[in-house]
Amino acid sequence: MADRPDVEDFGHEPMNIITNGKLRAVVCARCVVWDHGFNDVAWPCTSAIVLGLVPRKEPSS
Repeated sequence: MADRPDVEDFGHEPMNIITNGKLRAVVCARCVVWDHGFNDVAWPCTSAIVLGLVPRKEPSS
């Protein structure tokens, strides 16, 4: 990712899905499945979190 050049992203990066000119979702470009339809994985995906591409959310107390 551009903000973390020291970390390999393996293609896990955010991708905007725009429908009818409006942002519909932000999904993982690597985890998205393009088949006869569209199956998306919301960003950040588990791999992006494990790779340290995005900060982990602290559990709420």
